[in-house]
This record gives sequence, C-alpha cells and structure tokens, in this order.
Amino acid sequence: MLGDLPVEDARSRLADEKVYEIHYPTVRNLPNLMRNFGLARRVLAAERPDIVFSTGAAIALPFFTQARFFGARTVYLEPVDRISSPGLSGQLVYPFADEFLVQWERMREFYPGARNVGVVL
Repeated sequence: MLGDLPVEDARSRLADEKVYEIHYPTVRNLPNLMRNFGLARRVLAAERPDIVFSTGAAIALPFFTQARFFGARTVYLEPVDRISSPGLSGQLVYPFADEFLVQWERMREFYPGARNVGVVL
C-alpha cells in the first residue's frame, strides 16, 4: 500500500511489488473509510496473510477489524512521536490488536497490556 511518500517516489520504489492503493484521504473521511473496509476485505481474502502489521496508519482500522475472519493475527506499533498521548488510530485499533506495541513506557498508561519495545527507527 502506498503511504505518505511522494507518489512518484513510491511508485518507483514499489515497481516490482504487488501494490493495493487505498482510498485517500483516510483521516476522518467517512466515505473513504467505508471504501477501505471493502478494500480490506478483498485484500485479506486474496492474500490470506498470517499477520497484519501497522505502524500507525489510519488504514489499520479496516484491516484490523476484519483480520480475524481471515485467520490473521494483528500487531500494531504506536508511532514514535506518540510520547505522552495516544493517537487516534491506536485508540481505534487497540481493541482489535492481538499485540499492541508502544515505543515509550508512558504510553502503557493508555494501553494496558501493551508491550514497550523501545524506540524503533
């Protein structure tokens, strides 16, 4: 999936990879959220991944909520810039994450049961 890289740079780096483009913008855009739920269902059905891993992207919610139906575990890594307050994506996917990772000990206050893995760069 394409993230926030400039489109041409992303396309050139992923030229030999299988890419599914999501519906943007993803943040606080209900129509695209609904489209991405359908996309997630199609991708999960086609790919049948063992693990769905996210590093804080808004697209995580559609994938995490459906991953179990396709036999996939979910792992979420709260972004490194989340030092003293949780991000919206993390809060939304927390109930659906099989494993929830944080990069700062303080974040465990917001996510009981989360594992602090330290700073991942």
